[in-house]
Amino acid sequence: MKTLTIRNIPDETYTKLGQEARRNHRSMQEQLRLILEREAEFAQPCVCEQATAYRSRLENRTHAQTIPEEIREDRER
Repeated sequence: MKTLTIRNIPDETYTKLGQEARRNHRSMQEQLRLILEREAEFAQPCVCEQATAYRSRLENRTHAQTIPEEIREDRER
């Protein structure tokens, strides 16, 4: 497991983090680890990266191939 040191945290932020840790019956270290884990887990790639990935999935497809099967079947009825 890696170690991380964070410097120059504003006093107000440090105080609020401490209060949040106490409310949750956690140490400051446990609280910060949880916050970092949640942020890393739910972090999304930037919109440009998402668009590039989407375009590459659709590359070389015709318009009919990009329409989901259920929609295509409904249109053909």
